[in-house]
Formats: sequence, C-alpha cells, structure tokens
Amino acid sequence: MPVAADEAISRLSDYLNLYFEGMDKPLAYLPDTAMAGIAACLDKKGNWMDDASTLEKAFSKMYVAFNGGYMTNGEGENAYVARVWPHADDRLMENVLALGQAVLLPALLAEESPE
Repeated sequence: MPVAADEAISRLSDYLNLYFEGMDKPLAYLPDTAMAGIAACLDKKGNWMDDASTLEKAFSKMYVAFNGGYMTNGEGENAYVARVWPHADDRLMENVLALGQAVLLPALLAEESPE
C-alpha cells in the first residue's frame, strides 16, 4: 500500500540515519530475532502491546530465535553475529527489539492495515 510522501521521506531519513550509524558501530539488526519479538508484541488485531508480561514473552521468543533450538539454527550461531554478540542478554534483546520496531514494524503495520 502506498504511503504519503511526507511519511516516506521521514522513514527514508530514519533508514539513512541508521545506515550512517551502522558505519560507525555494529547495529543489532537481527531480523529473525526482532520478528520473533514483534510477533509476540502484536495482538491478533495488530495492536502493539508492551506491558511487562508481553515483553517477557517477547524476550523469551527472541532468545530462542537468537540461540536456536532443537533442529533450528539461531541468528547468534552465525559467525559474523557471534563475533560481535557472542551471548544474548536483555540489553541486546532490547536493542534488537527497538531496531526491529524502527525498521520492520512500520512495514508490517502498513501491510496489515485494511484500505
């Protein structure tokens, strides 16, 4: 679905700022881990939930996506990711979720909103 020009320019500006920030330091952009958290924070109607119990559930799902599990590989097992973030902790999960909200959530919400 098309977005208004002002909104598109604002998003592009945000993405460019993240790009330049990423030129100075690694960004915790781990899309699979972020999507696990975002999915846990969206209710069935697409409303964002960020109460303590929802965030606890989101972090739990994010840890699984990062660390992997039985017969699944996690993003943290990627050699490039493991070099920067060898272990997941709550601070990393907060950063991954925040970056996922900034990059992935607008597209998800725009895709799901009926016209």
